[in-house]
Amino acid sequence: MCGESKDSIKFIDISYNYVIISTHTTGKMINLDQKYESYVRNGDKKLRIDGIQERVRGYGYTDNGKDIDGYYLLTDNYTLYYNRNEQFLKMEALGEVAHNIA
Repeated sequence: MCGESKDSIKFIDISYNYVIISTHTTGKMINLDQKYESYVRNGDKKLRIDGIQERVRGYGYTDNGKDIDGYYLLTDNYTLYYNRNEQFLKMEALGEVAHNIA
């Protein structure tokens, strides 16, 4: 029985070392590096949200469990969500998210 649990633990370790990337995504992919890398690297380049300049800290893709369905931008104070057509979907304040977790 102990041998079985060790094998299970090894399997879990192996499964965390790999990332599954969907090859079934259809349509145009947005090149986030081309579009937003300069915002992350250059602290002077900012987004303007409701008249306030926000520095972009990061970005990435979102998915629905099967396909990439959009992307997000992470600023100092917000996470902004967009769909694959680059249309704004929603904005979440980071303070609210942290408050809900705590």
